[in-house]
Amino acid sequence: MPEVNDYRLRKVFGLAGKTAVITGASSGIGTAVASLFLAAGARLALTATTPKKLEATVARLHTEGKQTEDVFGVPTDISQESQVIAFFDQVATRYGRVDILVNCAGIFPVVPFFQSSVELWDRVHEINTRGTYLCIREALRKMLIDDQGGAIVAVSSLAAKRSMIFGHAHYGSSKAGVNMLVRTVALEYADKNIRANAVMPGTIRTAGLTAAIEEHKISSNIGPTKDLSRFPMGRIGHADEVASACLFLASPAASFITGECLVVDGGLSLS
Repeated sequence: MPEVNDYRLRKVFGLAGKTAVITGASSGIGTAVASLFLAAGARLALTATTPKKLEATVARLHTEGKQTEDVFGVPTDISQESQVIAFFDQVATRYGRVDILVNCAGIFPVVPFFQSSVELWDRVHEINTRGTYLCIREALRKMLIDDQGGAIVAVSSLAAKRSMIFGHAHYGSSKAGVNMLVRTVALEYADKNIRANAVMPGTIRTAGLTAAIEEHKISSNIGPTKDLSRFPMGRIGHADEVASACLFLASPAASFITGECLVVDGGLSLS
């Protein structure tokens, strides 16, 4: 068998010397992205709204990395403009620039249409869409300073293009907005070598999904002992699998890909 060319793989998929900002990093997909990007050689700037969980994530990543100064976290509500600006300023002060943004932060309430409220609608869009906009805007500011390009990855959702369960009106529409935001940024900044793409996960086993199932009694076949026949691969996804897609889009392996929304759903959208 031919030997694995580690140097070539590191050159294509590695992130050595890159600074990656990851939002929603204290749980689920965000934590998986942080761990994988650290393994790929990136310096990490993490944020989440839960200080204790973020602190625990940073501490765990310090045990995984070679140097503790390669990871730091700042609690931030990405729907608040002043907090987002302050966070990105801290990143630039510490690391010099921003090379990569992976926006994983978001909320996933499941409420039937007429049981919802304007307040819930606003909150979902404040975090999922406005928050993504603010983070992309501030990342772009830092990327444009030295004209070295960059990569933006937004974690969207299959719900942006397909209604899978009841109670997704606010969530699905917020993620559809994320998709168009990414495409617009991709077009406007392609000539600056800044790529923008989205990942659209299907059903992924995370603590957030489990909480939504328990809180809202979702009657969909996504529990560990439920019928998985509607999933072509016979199972639901894992956060690490979404993180791998994010790494691909953020790495040199995707250097000629921008404005795309990559579905990561195990074929669910085909069924």
